[in-house]
Amino acid sequence: MARPKVDLGADGRKPRMARKRASRAAPRDADGKKKAVPTDKPPRVRLPRSGSLSADAVALTILDGLGVDQRLTDEDVISVLDAWKFSPNYRRVNVCPEGEKSVQSDMLGIVRIRMYAKAVVAASTRAFPAVTRLLCRYIREQQPVELSGQTGSLKNFPFTTICVNKGYKAKRHRDVNNIGPCACRALGDFTGGSLLHWPRDAGPRVVKDVKDLDLADAVTIDHTKKFHVFHGMRAHEVTPYSGGTRYSLVYFTATGYTWLEDHLKVDLYDKYGLELPPPELLEELGTLADNAWGAPAPTAKRPKRKSGTRAAAPKSANVETPKSGNAEGVAKSTPGEHAAIRVRPWSALHSPPFTLGPLH
Repeated sequence: MARPKVDLGADGRKPRMARKRASRAAPRDADGKKKAVPTDKPPRVRLPRSGSLSADAVALTILDGLGVDQRLTDEDVISVLDAWKFSPNYRRVNVCPEGEKSVQSDMLGIVRIRMYAKAVVAASTRAFPAVTRLLCRYIREQQPVELSGQTGSLKNFPFTTICVNKGYKAKRHRDVNNIGPCACRALGDFTGGSLLHWPRDAGPRVVKDVKDLDLADAVTIDHTKKFHVFHGMRAHEVTPYSGGTRYSLVYFTATGYTWLEDHLKVDLYDKYGLELPPPELLEELGTLADNAWGAPAPTAKRPKRKSGTRAAAPKSANVETPKSGNAEGVAKSTPGEHAAIRVRPWSALHSPPFTLGPLH
């Protein structure tokens, strides 16, 4: 088999030989080592090749290069997300579109381990702290629209966890592991991909299936240019989009974050840029989000009664309750008609038909 023909250099030699000859002719110092040739090009930074290590190196380079008055840009964050290695998440089945079994999603910050009833710092945050620090700084510099003009404790959006998504096409759903509102932002070169939000969604007790919600009651939140705050525990979905890659960031407070052990709280901000919000601040933020998008319709609540007391039977028209205390009533007589009506007291309609014995 004939060898492929190799193009020779101008001197009739192979390029490899030419490089060797040039290397021998390079200037050397007294010890025989090659001297560094001065150049105007900046030194080349070699990044790790494996997945999220590269993203952490990019984030660290960006953070170290920022001046005192400089801010992170969308391009800075996108460059980190481009290098991030997203893992398929099979646990978020409530957001997977029809026909798909997983989404590309990762959790950074504080997460809850349900089995042990404790909160810990996410493994991805411990392994790649610069990425979490960069994303925490990003939202503090890009204040959400709903918090514009706020001072004091609400100047910065409070959160404990960041959900990072790629190619996210979430179907209509309600979040279940949040406390208070969320802050969201979408990044990338695409068209569409806004957020449909039902601010007056009263929850699963009133409307069990989110598919039954009226589309006319939804509002469109364009979070492709700026951060916006909304209630994640009320129904929302992502509108269809086209074009390039779409990234989305969702900042929220995870349930059970107060279970975080004290020794992990010491350098939480210095290492990862995270702060634990007080519960009263989350309530204040929830009221602010309600005023921004509209509070849910009020639902009737059953009046509370003291334990050990029995509610009086409701009196309806043309019905008299006898003084004997039983539940039998006799309707007022009308000419030529008599009728017996059984009236059940209000407490009987809501009490169980049995009593619980001692628990063992």
